[in-house]
Amino acid sequence: MGGEEQPGDLPARALTVIIVSYRSSALLAACLRSLDAQVGIDPVNVIVVDNHSADGTVEMIRRNHPAVRLVTNSHNVGFGRACNQALALARPGDVLMLNPDTLVPPDGLSRAVDALRARLGVGVLGVKLSTL
Repeated sequence: MGGEEQPGDLPARALTVIIVSYRSSALLAACLRSLDAQVGIDPVNVIVVDNHSADGTVEMIRRNHPAVRLVTNSHNVGFGRACNQALALARPGDVLMLNPDTLVPPDGLSRAVDALRARLGVGVLGVKLSTL
């Protein structure tokens, strides 16, 4: 009506997941596996910014998750700056800032993105966290 877009009329948008990592190889590996298991959402782009970990994080990502876009810093630049590095690389669309110790349920991303996209005036979404 009047040229306004309705939620169902929106083109598919990419979802970029940004993770800042520092000495969290084992936790990050589990997080990335949970992202690999997502259903009902496509495409998902993952960017990891590593703040100069010395625990094998970079090698684990390169070995087990070659599709992940990896930014390696020569020193710990801090969380905020690392987030900004990744945001500069994100594709147009939705962005999820995710901590490396997060496990996302198999339909978690699709449910969150559906909720966000159903409300055209909403620009930020927080999700309820639960413990296992």
